[in-house]
Amino acid sequence: MDAPMGDGSSTYLPVSNPWSCISHEDKAALDGQPLPEIQRRSRDMIKRHQDYMIALSTIHNAASPIHALLPPELLINIFAILPIEDLRDARLTLVCRRWRDLLLRTPEFWANLLAVIRHQDIKDDFLATMSQRSYPRRLSLNMGIKLLQAPQFAPHLSRISSLRVDVIGGWYERLHDLLKQRRLPTLESLTVDLFIADGPKLTEMCQQLGRCTDDDLPCLRHLRIPGELFAFLYSITQLKSLVISRLEYLPDFTASGYNASLVSAIRRCTTLQTLRVESLPGDGWEDIEQPQSDSAPVPFPDLRMLEIVLSHDHAPLANVLQHLVQHIVPPHGARIRLVSGRTDSPISIMLPAYPLTEKPQGKIVVYVDVTGAGPLTLTVLVDNRELVEVKVTPPDQETDIPPPEPITASLVRYMRFIMQQYVVFIQDINTLEVHYGLNRSITREDIKLLLGLAPSLKSLTLHGSLPSQYDAIDTGDGPENQLDLLGALCTTSQPDGDIPCPSLRELEFICEGPMPPAKILAARIAAVLSAREAVSATRLDLFTLQGYPRDAAAEASGENDITEELVEVVRPLVDTLKLTGDVSMEEDA
Repeated sequence: MDAPMGDGSSTYLPVSNPWSCISHEDKAALDGQPLPEIQRRSRDMIKRHQDYMIALSTIHNAASPIHALLPPELLINIFAILPIEDLRDARLTLVCRRWRDLLLRTPEFWANLLAVIRHQDIKDDFLATMSQRSYPRRLSLNMGIKLLQAPQFAPHLSRISSLRVDVIGGWYERLHDLLKQRRLPTLESLTVDLFIADGPKLTEMCQQLGRCTDDDLPCLRHLRIPGELFAFLYSITQLKSLVISRLEYLPDFTASGYNASLVSAIRRCTTLQTLRVESLPGDGWEDIEQPQSDSAPVPFPDLRMLEIVLSHDHAPLANVLQHLVQHIVPPHGARIRLVSGRTDSPISIMLPAYPLTEKPQGKIVVYVDVTGAGPLTLTVLVDNRELVEVKVTPPDQETDIPPPEPITASLVRYMRFIMQQYVVFIQDINTLEVHYGLNRSITREDIKLLLGLAPSLKSLTLHGSLPSQYDAIDTGDGPENQLDLLGALCTTSQPDGDIPCPSLRELEFICEGPMPPAKILAARIAAVLSAREAVSATRLDLFTLQGYPRDAAAEASGENDITEELVEVVRPLVDTLKLTGDVSMEEDA
């Protein structure tokens, strides 16, 4: 059958003869019909065949392994824990009819979609659909106050358990109204990010609004809020964690009695387990009511971590410990972290809540780590339990400009402050581990500073590399040899000839990088031990060299026989010599 064509017309055919591709029944229905009727009937046939193709696709998809082998309950569980990145993940409902049906019955999926909303640019009907489909799950939201006040959320406010809200200026009053009207009865965690640059306006707002109480927020347990708001607008007691943040964009705050109000508001939270204060009052401590007596009960019996963010150097630490801790009294066993955000040398210090004047029972180890590009770390452990931790990030140095002081100087400075005023027994430590790597050039001066912390040190472990700066073996201890790391153990540090750590009994050197040739290293170690023996230092009970890298080419030429060299020159100077790792040998004198 030829295709019916109008006079003088032309057409584009997708195939050379489309009539050969349709059934005889359809051909008969179209044969001899006028053009309008052909178009009408062909449209009906297209619709019928589209439905047919959809049905075939559904049957095909249903036979795929993910549908045929996985039960619906398992797919629902997968959808419930699926990580959602943005609202575009809602396109999963378009994969197939079965997925859409299961997703519509997975409220966790829609609750997770709500959790990634950030802005107002979302259609009201889609917002309403997500809210309805998420029922009855608890909601965790991160959004602005305008979106939170959308009518679509009104029936679902009672399901919000976690909320982070961005507030600008006077918009905070709207959030405060929601809290005071008890529209968020199941709220467990609240974070308020306030952006304001008008101090007098903030003062006026705090004077006009009423305080939120436990009755308004019966389930609230975790709160992060600017101190200006918390001091005047919150009177709650049942918190487990509290973060007092700072208003970065507020140039001045004129409310009188802020310091006393902030401390008073914190004191009400007697169930706190963690407290972080980023908005410390600079002065005005004399206006705060002092504790009644030293024998008063601990006001925070559950407090385990008090974190204080500073913006000064180490000098104000004494002021913080003397004043703030008098008002926020943690129990014994709690810990305090002092953090300084200075750009030139940020620090983080973790220490016990109370000064330790007596040495605790157990083995004390000081662990120093300067391996990476991050902060220098010094940790004090008692029987493998961390007691004190100091982290200092040194300022960046240009490669061609020598640092003004040893890289460990700031670390030791903070540690000495703690030793003198807080943990006086650390100077009696007997075990020190120093980890240094290829990213920093640690020197003899660095080691000397660290050793100065422990005059009674008995065991020292050095992890790292030794510069290969010697052209020849020198069994003496001249100035050029005193510059390396091992030289810190034998060079005089005092005018009277004393050497660092005269009581040292165990020395371990663990190779972790490029080293000098084997014979030079062996002679260098022997020179160190001989120099210590010459000034009547304690003889080493044990010397250990671990992991010295072997060089196959040098070993073949006889230049890397460190085992024979060490046994020959070192064994007479120590009671026990251990060569472990690559060299694998142990020798007793």
